[in-house]
Amino acid sequence: MLYGKDDQSVSEYRVAGWPAYSDRPVDPKPFGGGHFFIREHAAEVAGIIRELATGPDI
Repeated sequence: MLYGKDDQSVSEYRVAGWPAYSDRPVDPKPFGGGHFFIREHAAEVAGIIRELATGPDI
C-alpha cells in the first residue's frame, strides 16, 4: 500500500487500519508528499508495481 505522508485526507491512523480490509498482507510504504505523491515519485512507484507484477529482479 502506497500513500503520501502529508496527505491531509488520509491520517496515519486510517493507513494503519487498511489490513482489516484485505485478506493478504499489507505493507504500507510512505512517500513524501500529499494525496498526489505519485507525481513526484512516478519512477519509484512504477518500479514497485513492476516488481509486484513480475517478481524481484535477479
